[in-house]
Amino acid sequence: MEALKREALEEIGFNLSIGEFIGKAEKHWVSPQYPDLSQHNIGYFYACTLAKKVAEPLETEPMRWVSLETIEKKLFHEHHLYMLKKTLY
Repeated sequence: MEALKREALEEIGFNLSIGEFIGKAEKHWVSPQYPDLSQHNIGYFYACTLAKKVAEPLETEPMRWVSLETIEKKLFHEHHLYMLKKTLY
């Protein structure tokens, strides 16, 4: 949970209020660039609410609301989209 709070602070400049644990999702794959190297990504998902803005974000692109359709095109890992849809529907 501390890593989640730290990343939010670094990336968007806000403290987070971390709510319930939504779930865990994993993806295994082999990259075409590195066919001898198996990849494994584990995601832990929590419902969060933005709390107080306490710093300027390190990211230069401003935070904004986007449609689910936009997210579907931008997310690299399918299991992230799966968990988002599981939460929304």
